[in-house]
Amino acid sequence: MVIYPHRGIEKSTSIEFLPFLNSPQLHRIYLEDYQNRADLSPTLEFIRLIASDKQQTITRAKELANRLDKIDVDSLDFIETILVYKLPHLSREEIKKMLALNEVELRQTRFYQEVSAEGRQEGKQKECILLLSRLLRRKFGLQPQLENSLQDLISLPLEKLENLADALLDFNAVTDLETWLVNHR
Repeated sequence: MVIYPHRGIEKSTSIEFLPFLNSPQLHRIYLEDYQNRADLSPTLEFIRLIASDKQQTITRAKELANRLDKIDVDSLDFIETILVYKLPHLSREEIKKMLALNEVELRQTRFYQEVSAEGRQEGKQKECILLLSRLLRRKFGLQPQLENSLQDLISLPLEKLENLADALLDFNAVTDLETWLVNHR
């Protein structure tokens, strides 16, 4: 399958590719053919949504979202993905308002779930860093050497921070923390 925005973009082909281009297995799709058609299948509506300009994208996305009785959650997720890529200046809240989605429908989309999971992971990481900082300050007191080492915690993934929480019970000095950080980056 070859998808062209319009017929004028298709170029003439050199002779060695003619058998392939004349093959019944090759299908050409011209997006201009789908711009003003009504009652397209959801798949063709998605193609039209991808091919549309920014203003048409908003209108067509709203129309597709209004057909939610015919569109499943995966399709809604695909609409949202198209909007995220085509209209990167819009926030999740703006997309939700634009599509007139309620929170339940939006929470079912993969995009929302991935963003939510990333946020939870970042929150856990920040809390872990705060807790480790408090424990290490309590164990070793306030000292510049410790404060420098605590700055390195920001770059550690959650799993390593959790490992550090186990290891800090065995630390006797700030140098033990420094050694652990060097060995676990």
